[in-house]
Amino acid sequence: MACSKRDVTDPETAKLLTYESSIKSGTHGELYQKQLALVLLLRLTRQEKNFRLAYELTSADKFGDVVLYDRTAKQWIVVQTKHSDGKDSKIDLNGLLPKTNREKGDFSLYKYFYSYMIDRNRFKGKFKFVLFTNKKLDEKLKTAENFVTIKDRYVDEFLRFTSDGATQKLLIPSEFTIQSIMEYTNRDLYSLKDAIKQLFIKGIITDQLLKYKAYLKDVLKETKNYQISFADTFNESLIFISELYKLLQSELQNLKPIVKPPELDVKEMEHGSTNLPSVDLKHLADAIEDLFRNGIVSDYLKKFENLLALILTTTANGQLAFKDTFRSDVISKAELYRMLKAELNDMETVISTEQKFFDGKALRNKHNSLLFYAEESDVRHFFELLTLSVNQPVELESFIIEELYLWMRMWLRPDVLDRRWHAQRWAS
Repeated sequence: MACSKRDVTDPETAKLLTYESSIKSGTHGELYQKQLALVLLLRLTRQEKNFRLAYELTSADKFGDVVLYDRTAKQWIVVQTKHSDGKDSKIDLNGLLPKTNREKGDFSLYKYFYSYMIDRNRFKGKFKFVLFTNKKLDEKLKTAENFVTIKDRYVDEFLRFTSDGATQKLLIPSEFTIQSIMEYTNRDLYSLKDAIKQLFIKGIITDQLLKYKAYLKDVLKETKNYQISFADTFNESLIFISELYKLLQSELQNLKPIVKPPELDVKEMEHGSTNLPSVDLKHLADAIEDLFRNGIVSDYLKKFENLLALILTTTANGQLAFKDTFRSDVISKAELYRMLKAELNDMETVISTEQKFFDGKALRNKHNSLLFYAEESDVRHFFELLTLSVNQPVELESFIIEELYLWMRMWLRPDVLDRRWHAQRWAS
């Protein structure tokens, strides 16, 4: 399920953000993340930082243990904590890049990259990702450059803890690792492509097709007599739309609907139209940003205004807005189209089935499976944002006490303290 703009968490507009928690009490790991959250709350409040703090934020997936939003920097710091009560517990190469059970390993970079792909579409703002653990790094990782290179890196002071050997690491993936993570992330898309081929060649509806019904509603269409064909919008234009989406993605959440300029004529293109002109996509993306930010209709925008209907719509109250279909899953659908076009002889094929494929219940299900298409640039960007905080203190109680002592040295009237405390409160 792709995130529409309505599903994006925007902490700047939410007066009081409530969230679902999956907390499990009573374990040493749960106590550790609770202590970390409390230390951050005390440190940042004492320093009068403008922030919001969440604990066990389910929507942040694997990085939901402690979630901090810096309102000044408009940046999320999402933290996954991993506490070990065993002595000399170490993270080795197979821990970071497991050969099997890649979605289950405590430090598997495969599963954390997948979580990054989820979070970047669910939350508005910049990101920092942190894996915070008291485990040490295996010395053999120093000679594992064929897989990953490890260097020291800086983190914000509020995430620093004075502990013997505590350090922050930047991981630089090798080309082999980048390709391995891409293949793992894209495995479901490739499997779905094969399932669609089976549908149109042999008429077989596999479990993989049933799993992604909601995703496929923009890919396939079905008639009343159970005939299935490709949707009219599943065509060459997807490639154009996906490339434009990549250019606008980082700013898309900031581009609000505007009053439609009278000199701009946005008309729906005919279904199946694939004769797209050659366009300087970067120039067009800049022109679209200028339109939504400043209301400027450039000559270049007017030159290609017929293409705008692929991504824009006019609302009932006369505003120009991005279509709900102009979202992250257009990237995977464009790649799916490329693969199917190359492997199917006829994209106009109509197949008859013995059962109804689409049903309302499946399409309304809010917990549909996620499907991504990862590119090399996605993997590189994730590693740039990721910090591996290792050899951190075994317990954080002493840091809580230290912060409380610092608080005791400050004099604040009770009413001021109460206002400050509640100003940082995120959820109830």
